[in-house]
Amino acid sequence: MLMLYLFNLSLNESHSTKKMFFKIQFLFIDDSFFFSDYRTNKDKERLLSIRKENMEALTQLAEAYTFNINMINLEQCLNLNTLKDTSNSNLIETTDFDLIDTIFSKLKQLNNVNYQNRYSEILIKNLILFYSSIHKYNKVVLGDSQTSMANSVFNHLVEGRGYNINISYVDNTTLPGKVSLLYPMRDFLEKEVLIMNKVFNISVLKNSVKNLKVNTEVKGGKKPFGGDHSSLISNFLSGLQEKAFPTTPTVINTAEKLIYEAPKDLKAGLCSCCTGRKDELFNEMEIGSIDDMKNESSIFKQGLDLCFGCRRMFSNIESGVSYKDLLVDFKLLEL
Repeated sequence: MLMLYLFNLSLNESHSTKKMFFKIQFLFIDDSFFFSDYRTNKDKERLLSIRKENMEALTQLAEAYTFNINMINLEQCLNLNTLKDTSNSNLIETTDFDLIDTIFSKLKQLNNVNYQNRYSEILIKNLILFYSSIHKYNKVVLGDSQTSMANSVFNHLVEGRGYNINISYVDNTTLPGKVSLLYPMRDFLEKEVLIMNKVFNISVLKNSVKNLKVNTEVKGGKKPFGGDHSSLISNFLSGLQEKAFPTTPTVINTAEKLIYEAPKDLKAGLCSCCTGRKDELFNEMEIGSIDDMKNESSIFKQGLDLCFGCRRMFSNIESGVSYKDLLVDFKLLEL
């Protein structure tokens, strides 16, 4: 919300010394159903109440600011046809509990809170790219702070997605659908954002907590943060940041320096799940364990349309379930 406030100031001649020539369309994706699985009527009423509050807050912002504001419920990623006819100023009010149940059934197959978190983030990112492409937006501005970007860099490394760090966190990188990503809040720490929200009295929309509550049971004893490595990394970096201020800027600057060789065939070179670059394996040991190398039905052998990180994400699904049943086809490569 701070980013919107700053954009509004830059477009206001009375507050800005430079004339800005750009139009802004704000997209808010409501994923607040991740608070719970909403099996009871009480939980459903809570979700509807949160979304109603967000709708009212967005309506007030649309009246106060000079740009259009849009809201999409995340479950609409399973019904993309409803988004194609959406006007720029429309707020989607429908909450579809059947679609929510379908998303949760997909998440539960992953059986790991880390992969559930990553899968939900992939859905959100691809929905942003899809919406931007069908409305012919060529630049997407994300509100990630320097803190969240540094956390995500380490999450990519831990999950085997290091090959995609560069295209995920470098300004003006073009992604499928011919959309470029920009990160104007990358110089602000999360603590600084919270302070400015307080100083300028900026309201914050209600959204999901980072840790999903789909399946947080831990096997083999108690683990820090319930086995959620994203929270563990965040806590680790925050501790370092308190002692050495350059910690997070160094992480981001290092990530920016990573280089890669672009695939000759863009469509064949991208993952069918996260649309990140697929890894080129140079020896069989990169496939996984020795058991994975021997097992021809292993996801590491069969999922050749996936990057290594997504193969790992789908490696623990129940037997008899195909990873293809969990994919959501946004057709980004065809836009």
